[in-house]
Amino acid sequence: QNRPPLLDRNFHPLAAMGSGAAKGLTEATVSTSEDELHVFVAELPAEARAKLAKALGAAQKGSTHPSAALWEFKPLGNRVPEVQAQWDFIQPMWQGMVAAGGFSKEVVEQTRAFVAVMDQTSEEFLGQCDIEDASIDGTAYGSENSSMKVLVFTPKTLAGRSRPAQLWFHGGAFVAGNVDAFRKSCAARAVHNQTVVISPEIGVAPELKAPHWFGNGIAAVKWAHAEAERLGIDVKRIAVSGESHGAYTGLGVCMKLAEKDEAQLVKLAVLDIPGFNNDFLMTAPEDEAGEMHKACSKLHMQSVSYLITDDPLTFDWAPHKSDPNIFPAQMDEKLLPKLPPIVLMTREFDHVGKRGSEQFAQRLKPHGKLVGLYIQPGTGHGLGSAETNVKLAEDEALIFKSFLHA
Repeated sequence: QNRPPLLDRNFHPLAAMGSGAAKGLTEATVSTSEDELHVFVAELPAEARAKLAKALGAAQKGSTHPSAALWEFKPLGNRVPEVQAQWDFIQPMWQGMVAAGGFSKEVVEQTRAFVAVMDQTSEEFLGQCDIEDASIDGTAYGSENSSMKVLVFTPKTLAGRSRPAQLWFHGGAFVAGNVDAFRKSCAARAVHNQTVVISPEIGVAPELKAPHWFGNGIAAVKWAHAEAERLGIDVKRIAVSGESHGAYTGLGVCMKLAEKDEAQLVKLAVLDIPGFNNDFLMTAPEDEAGEMHKACSKLHMQSVSYLITDDPLTFDWAPHKSDPNIFPAQMDEKLLPKLPPIVLMTREFDHVGKRGSEQFAQRLKPHGKLVGLYIQPGTGHGLGSAETNVKLAEDEALIFKSFLHA
């Protein structure tokens, strides 16, 4: 009963939205500076929506994507009150975990129990989609998994037989989550983005190690292409997306496709609050300058280490710290030009993904593959207010509609 607002609900932006999605939608300011890197979505008149859609549409038609210069980030400088309350509640829990030894197997089970019930998105979206439960024989598409569960959400309002689609990979601190836990948010995403959402069961650590789950993700992409006619989707308008460790999966899938010169299977990658870089290994936790990184560094790297080991409390990162099979943002430079266009989305106080996203954006930009780096001010990794969550969902929908809708 002492929990701050929203701690008893899913922090995902779609949880705060009903089918009548809030008015006063957000737009993006457009910058003409070639050096501009960041994205900030600000409240602008309705005319700005058309301007952004036109700019994004023009960018996607070329072989390079100069629209990395589109948006400007204006930091708020502090967390919005609801997010500060959430952060103040979470930090003592992390400190207790560290004092107890770290991200132990017991913490893994606790994380799984939390993620299993965290999706508080309205159930009304389930009724607005046709939902298919399917099973993939991943071995037919290069995976080692002969039985992968896949959920397909098709908005009932999305007409035609050549519809845009996005493969969405869920998050869960690398160790938790499954497709059933995110049914409601996937349905909401399909409705708001007006895409067919394909949610594949990739697996979680420590049961599944890297890079095998990249193979499962690739199998899902190739399955979507193979089943496109039956699903009524346009193979030229398939995006890859995900949040947190799902964004990690998404980038790993794009990397592996690029290695095989198959990245053309994906039109766009939208990677939200991604945990795909090795920045936490560059500084000891106690030497981190920022309070948010100092607070979570040790636990974050222990959770990631389950991709390699079953004993994260004694694991030595030294031989693995630059391995792209563990940190896909460390992929070889020669692969960067082969990637699909990428939108990176993070938050001003994203303790997991902001710094790593900024670093990877700098690598992408010279190769023309960075569409933009979106940083929402005042919010954190999975932490937002009802108002900021609505804005975030609307901004995400605008990106998908600009790229995937003719």
